[in-house]
Amino acid sequence: MTLPVSFPSEPAGANLGSSMAYHRRLRRLLALAALAGAPLGAAQESGRAPSGTVLTASIAAGPEPGADESRVDGKVVTELEVAAGHEWERIGLRAELAGAVGLQPDGHVALRPGLRLRLPAIAQLRVALDASNARNESFSWRYALVGVFAEARLTGAFGLFAELDVGVPLRGSAGFPLLLRGGASFRL
Repeated sequence: MTLPVSFPSEPAGANLGSSMAYHRRLRRLLALAALAGAPLGAAQESGRAPSGTVLTASIAAGPEPGADESRVDGKVVTELEVAAGHEWERIGLRAELAGAVGLQPDGHVALRPGLRLRLPAIAQLRVALDASNARNESFSWRYALVGVFAEARLTGAFGLFAELDVGVPLRGSAGFPLLLRGGASFRL
């Protein structure tokens, strides 16, 4: 990969030694930049279509009004979530399966099958079912989640996102969660 580079002419009376050192440093920096960008350019020029696989990792926290406090103190949910999905970019649909580790109201795990739909603006809509063992319950359906999701894709493969999820309880000890989520996405 060659970069067309022209160097400014030296002003009259400039020290030739310092000028040569300056140009050598500048050439090294340009060469390093070209080498760093070469894999990105090669991936774009290869014509290889993305596989459609999307991986995400996020952290979320928020209140859970209406939750049964008799078993565990607090009406706050805090969790770490990872998800793997397949995205059909042309139609803006992604099917995914997420797993979460809850830190509050107690240590628990959750499994979330769901769908994401890209809306005409920059937002996406998320719909998922949440099965969990939170609040010392047996593993069962806890919420139906609906979320609004906005993503900033920094490269073709990497992005950062923010999401707001609200839930409808599917069992007696669950409340109505309002979770603010932030994370990163990676497309293979």
